[in-house]
Amino acid sequence: MEKKGEIYGKEKYMARILLIDDDEQLRNAIVKLLTYEGYDIRDTCDGNEGLRLHRENPFDLIITDLIMPGKSGFEIIEEFRNTCSDVRIVAISGITFYGEEEILNKARKLGVQYTLTKPFTKKKLLSILRDICHE
Repeated sequence: MEKKGEIYGKEKYMARILLIDDDEQLRNAIVKLLTYEGYDIRDTCDGNEGLRLHRENPFDLIITDLIMPGKSGFEIIEEFRNTCSDVRIVAISGITFYGEEEILNKARKLGVQYTLTKPFTKKKLLSILRDICHE
């Protein structure tokens, strides 16, 4: 992870994050928040593009929506697990009519570190990122 300076005498590292979500409004809000917080973040609405970006310059953390047109978040997670098993992944989902807990459990079984249900708070997202980035 990239060195960003010192806080209270300890080095602080900020993760490189890739956000994959088809909801442009949510993507823009997350990018704005995480950029403000000092994270190095890239975003895309397309799973294949996300995989390409990661191959070109690997990310420390992937945040992906689970239900998207084209390549689903589940397919993205499986491909990341097959090609770079050490990347940390947060899965997000706003689908409640399919059985939200079933969808999030499937993501957990694929090896994601955290799951988030939309809508989520800034505080919750930042808390999860701090936990993951300091493991």
